[in-house]
Amino acid sequence: MRLPLRNYEKQLLKTAIDYVNDRIDKPIKEGNLADWFDRIARSVTERKALVAELNEVLQQEDIVRLAPQLREVRGRLRLEYVLDGNPYEGRSWAVIATALILDERYGLTNRLKRCGNPDCRKFKLDLNPHGRPRRNCNKTCQRKAEAAASAERSRRRREKAKRQKRGK
Repeated sequence: MRLPLRNYEKQLLKTAIDYVNDRIDKPIKEGNLADWFDRIARSVTERKALVAELNEVLQQEDIVRLAPQLREVRGRLRLEYVLDGNPYEGRSWAVIATALILDERYGLTNRLKRCGNPDCRKFKLDLNPHGRPRRNCNKTCQRKAEAAASAERSRRRREKAKRQKRGK
């Protein structure tokens, strides 16, 4: 069973994705956030190597800590942990966002993808836990990706017909 994301976690993830996508062609000071996301989206092997790198960063940096807090939820007291301090200071927010994506309890690791449009390099993180994650970042990219795929299918079909014609 997947854990549901809290609202501040969703906001942190959306902020990280937007931050990377807005600076896709520019160097990013906050760690290697675009590189980390790219490694997560590529393969399981890359993810495992990234875990060791993130653990090193977590040990070195003054990362925002979790603070225990008692809250009343539906008439019952519950011990919860909330972020202590400002998660957007320094690069701690980038590390926390990447760690959230890698945490398999949330099921987000396979939902972080690059846009399916070959001309777009943006990342897409689908926070909807149901169904298959979307392949494109928006409708425009979806249409461009479908047009490119259609053109490629037509080209392969013509080549196959040529080969069959020569073979006869």
